[in-house]
Amino acid sequence: SDDGARLDADRLRDGLDAAVREDVAQAGREDSWIASPGDATCTIADDDEEESVGIDEDEANALWRGMSEEDRTGHLDEVPGPDGVMVRPSHDRPRPPGGTSVDSQLRRDPGLLGLDNVRRVDVGDVGSVRWDEPLVISGAVSGETLRRGDALLDRGRLMSAHGEAEVRTGNRETFIDNGFTNSKPMSLKDALGQGRMVFTPVDGELPEGLVHELGRFVDCIRRIDARGFSPRKFTLTIAETGFGIGMHKHNPAMFMLLQGRKKWYMARGGSLDPSGETHPGFYGELSSHKCVQQPGEVLFVPGDWWHEIFNLSYTVGIQGLPS
Repeated sequence: SDDGARLDADRLRDGLDAAVREDVAQAGREDSWIASPGDATCTIADDDEEESVGIDEDEANALWRGMSEEDRTGHLDEVPGPDGVMVRPSHDRPRPPGGTSVDSQLRRDPGLLGLDNVRRVDVGDVGSVRWDEPLVISGAVSGETLRRGDALLDRGRLMSAHGEAEVRTGNRETFIDNGFTNSKPMSLKDALGQGRMVFTPVDGELPEGLVHELGRFVDCIRRIDARGFSPRKFTLTIAETGFGIGMHKHNPAMFMLLQGRKKWYMARGGSLDPSGETHPGFYGELSSHKCVQQPGEVLFVPGDWWHEIFNLSYTVGIQGLPS
């Protein structure tokens, strides 16, 4: 209804139309975002819905805490379980069907403990590498810092020192699509006691004492020179043996592992059809890059790369994303 808003919408439409026409002309290229030529246009839809209302962070968190299970996960589509059976995401089922032990994953992936084809590089040599494929960076965390992490991040110590802290929890399925919104609030003590996966922003939600303790590890990620990629949003992740977040993709990310071991499965964004049969094949031929991440290593995952994690033990780490 506003002339200025309409002008902006028209400019947006014209710009997108031009981009569509250019991409149609180059359809079929690997980097094309249109699969094949056809009638592709951009239109501006009239919005007759109720006007959006802005709320502050405290109000948003209050709404999040009060959400029902239906509100948290009822809108989520089914996702493939580890064995390919479609699963409806739910907090009522902490673990996916089909078994989550190391032995069960070995049946899906005989190379679980051995196959590792991701390049490793010392943090001092990252200036000479390309950032278009996954990369394991060593040396970003000193031995002393890692030993300090062993003491601070021990499960029992976290439960006794920070057990009352509120954290965001979920599981392999609920975290795939916007895990922050779909997550379930729980005390850290209850989450660890029930084997729930923890995925909580370091700044703004965790208690000051825990944020201070994690600061030394966050600084290790900040110091990595990744040619313009600068993580600014950091998330504490804690998980038991078994699956991490199911197959998903997002912006480029770094993940620093501080305790335990993780098996990573990764594939370039356009290399598979997520609507097709992806599992259990993603643990084998459908993922091009695999590695076992050790404590103190930082894994870089490029933007738009599919990835999934299997935790070989209790793990604690910090994820860094762009702001």
